[in-house]
Amino acid sequence: MMPGRRTYRPIVLHDGTVIYLYPTIISSICPINVLYFPMDTQECRIMFGSWSHSGIEIDFQPKIPTGDMDFYVRNNEWTVMSFPARRNVAYYKCCPEPFPDVTFYLKIRRKPLFYILSVLFPCMLTSSVAILAFLLPPESGEKVSLNVTILLSLAVFLLMVSDQLPASSDHFPYVGEP
Repeated sequence: MMPGRRTYRPIVLHDGTVIYLYPTIISSICPINVLYFPMDTQECRIMFGSWSHSGIEIDFQPKIPTGDMDFYVRNNEWTVMSFPARRNVAYYKCCPEPFPDVTFYLKIRRKPLFYILSVLFPCMLTSSVAILAFLLPPESGEKVSLNVTILLSLAVFLLMVSDQLPASSDHFPYVGEP
C-alpha cells in the first residue's frame, strides 16, 4: 500500500481529465561532459511516460511549455539556462497504439569563478614562473630546486582538478590534460 494514498486522491474533472497531485521527489542521473570544465554547459533529458498503458488510456500533455521553476532553490555552482518541455509520441513494433511521453530538457551552466580563482589562476601563475625559471643563470644554485618546487606544485594542482571533477571516461577536460 502506498503511503499517503488516502490523503492524496486524484482529481477527476467533468471532461475526463485526471490530475494526480502526489508529492514525489525524483532523482535523475544524466551523462556529463567535462571537456570544457570549468566553463561547461550540461543538458539533462528527463522523460515521463507510461510503459504499461498506451496513449489511448493515458495521454501525457505538458501543462506549460517549460518546467515549473516556482520552487527552484538557487545553486552556488550551477545556473539554469533553460528547462523546456516537449511532448513526444512513439510507436513500437509490438503495438499499433501510440505511447506518448513528456520530455524535459534541463540545460545548466557551471559558474566558473571559483574554479578560475582557485585552480586555473594559480596553475597559470605557476606555469609562468616555470618559464621564467629558465631565464635564471646556470650558476645560480637555486635553479634546480625552483624547477622541482614548480613541478611539485603543478602536480598538486592536477590532483586538485581531478578531485573536483566527476568521474567520466568519455571526456577528459582540457584543464587536466598534461
